[in-house]
Amino acid sequence: MTTEFSKILTTKEEILEKWNYGMEDITVHGLKTSEAITQIENRIASLLERDYFFESVQKMRMNSYCDWDGSRKALTDEEKGELKLYNEIFEWNEQFIIYSSWQQTGYTDHVHTGLEDGFEPLSLDVVKGIIESSDPRHSLSEPEEEDYSWEDRLSSFKVEIGLKNLRLRVTKKPSVREQLSEMSEKISKEGEKYQEIINELRSHKDDPSYHFEDIEHYFNLFIAIPIGLTDLCKQLEAQLEEAN
Repeated sequence: MTTEFSKILTTKEEILEKWNYGMEDITVHGLKTSEAITQIENRIASLLERDYFFESVQKMRMNSYCDWDGSRKALTDEEKGELKLYNEIFEWNEQFIIYSSWQQTGYTDHVHTGLEDGFEPLSLDVVKGIIESSDPRHSLSEPEEEDYSWEDRLSSFKVEIGLKNLRLRVTKKPSVREQLSEMSEKISKEGEKYQEIINELRSHKDDPSYHFEDIEHYFNLFIAIPIGLTDLCKQLEAQLEEAN
């Protein structure tokens, strides 16, 4: 089976196809991990990093000593939609990891009164030669390590998100009572609509073109149906309440 996974996944069907392809590698072929699953995890992590940190990076006070080494781009509308799909399909645990780069600089002052080899006193020609050389270090004696003062400097850092236990989201199925309550509310609203229509017709009671008696009869039947269904839902809810 050959599946193209390099493109941005824009539908639940595409994401689930990739997930199922990866799970097949694990469950059927006995692999500990799957490239397809890893790609999904990496994609979610990269989107989350930009979603979580973009505003903070904009507020970051940058200076010449430290820089943000992560992404500075905001999510596009298409990428926001993609992340929303991942949130609807999956659940996961997040781990935040900070990577930092440091530099150590040593400082010292050293007095040179002679050349390194033999401490020969400096002459005018020697000093001019040192100044004009491409690398004066070869002519100067190097300080001892203990003479240095050291400074540690943070040069850059970034934050990455590691995903653990990526899994399909478990959607809680509403209970029978919740479904009945929702159904009862919808039926009641529909009944109110029918009643509004009947009231409108009644306002034209004296208009012979309306044949009001026939219309009244049919709409009374329509209004009786939602009322009866609403009562039935309430009775079933009550029975469930007693049973529990």
